[in-house]
Amino acid sequence: MGLPQTTARCDADQPVPLLLQRLDELTQRRMTLEQDAQQLLAHWRSRFSAGRLPFYLARLTGESLTLLRWRRTASTPGAGGRRFELLDATDATLHEQPRAVQQAIFEIERRRTAINYDYALAAYEHARLTELLRQRRRLVEARKLLGA
Repeated sequence: MGLPQTTARCDADQPVPLLLQRLDELTQRRMTLEQDAQQLLAHWRSRFSAGRLPFYLARLTGESLTLLRWRRTASTPGAGGRRFELLDATDATLHEQPRAVQQAIFEIERRRTAINYDYALAAYEHARLTELLRQRRRLVEARKLLGA
């Protein structure tokens, strides 16, 4: 994909319009992915009641580059609330589940992975473009201050 045209000409005091447009697009994309994550969480909760499985799907808060993680339930000895990678689990976490449950969990994992991947790309690009614009504004301010 790459960056939009950062060499676009504009007034020294104005941000590059293409970058601002891209930031808006990324913000919209992140909002859509956050809604997708909420829908997946709702699907998880409707399909698997709390405590039915030794793990659950959780929404991360803050400025993480991922939205969804697997966590162990509090009833999991020594591991309650800890995050883990479902497909890396070496215990009977997934193996002891019926085939239909495994298939449903695999589909949820596929969707979780896709949402997290897309969100991480959009969040990272947004952060980098925001930093680029901040540096550009500082350059404009320095030029004004020095009369250049």
